[in-house]
Amino acid sequence: MLISKRHVKTIFIYSILSACLFFIIQQEWLIWLGPQFKKTTFSSTKTHKEIHLYYWKHDQWQDDTIQSIWVNNSQQNIHYITNHLLTLLYEEGIISQIITAETVIINQSESEAFISFDRKPFKKNSPIITKTHLLEALCKTIAPLYPLQKIHFFVKHKPLEDPHIDCSIGWPV
Repeated sequence: MLISKRHVKTIFIYSILSACLFFIIQQEWLIWLGPQFKKTTFSSTKTHKEIHLYYWKHDQWQDDTIQSIWVNNSQQNIHYITNHLLTLLYEEGIISQIITAETVIINQSESEAFISFDRKPFKKNSPIITKTHLLEALCKTIAPLYPLQKIHFFVKHKPLEDPHIDCSIGWPV
């Protein structure tokens, strides 16, 4: 059985279009959500709140006030605040690379927070005082907002390891 030229052209065109569509989806230029995905909405109320960000510079604690999104979710709020502070530390030249908090989790009793960064917040050979001031800045910024007792620090969901400071236990707030 021979295929006519018309059928060959049709098959060729559909093949090219299918390949182009597949390429576009693979490159994420077109996002297709099948029926298993549903749009979810959060019922939390968003407001703005004045937040004080504390950091150590020029041998004293500095205070920078910002307006931040504030929702009814403690984990999201601490996530926003941590990333605001890390951005400020980068802009002030205290840290040399952009660092973000990937995940923030609060235990059920809301006494401890667990913050996971995308990379180490300080260099291995940084002075101990610089390292402790950075972690203290996070604790000092979060303390007035939430009654946490400890904050645990992680890098890519693994405990933050450093030869100078012990992050295996939570830092008191």
